[in-house]
Amino acid sequence: MIGLFLLLIAVIWIGIAFRLSVLLTRRISNKSLRHFSTLLIFFVAVPLPLIDEIIGGRNFEKLCQEKAEVFIDAANTQGRTVWFGSSERTSLNLGTIRVIQAKRNYVDASTQEPIYHYYRMEATGGWLIRTLGMFEGDSPLFFHGFCQAKNTETIDAQLGLMRINRPTSR
Repeated sequence: MIGLFLLLIAVIWIGIAFRLSVLLTRRISNKSLRHFSTLLIFFVAVPLPLIDEIIGGRNFEKLCQEKAEVFIDAANTQGRTVWFGSSERTSLNLGTIRVIQAKRNYVDASTQEPIYHYYRMEATGGWLIRTLGMFEGDSPLFFHGFCQAKNTETIDAQLGLMRINRPTSR
């Protein structure tokens, strides 16, 4: 159903873009220049509602590449026991794309000394997706809106650490 609704919106927008391009070029007397101008305006106008997401997606990918590793905070990690220490959330704006960056900290279970951290990032879609409000979490249409370091599952073994769950107090 959502796909049909998006298709309907796309057809309506393409019709509006075509009518607008014809309207803007109707006073050009040279027929071939008028047709060329109409096509040019049409092809510029069609992607405009999604341009923020297209550009924001590229910027999000660059940000993900910058933060795509696990950062080691301690000089000696061998034989230590760690647990999840905290998560520091920061909100970033990449144009109209909102990004929540969560710094995930792992600390020594006995001393609370920072051992390593990595970043998880989640992006929302552009203004059109947020305006429609049809997608849970306003997920982007043109790029994957989540990234984190690739080796988060194996980092403990690589560093000689043992990860445990933090005890809960009752």
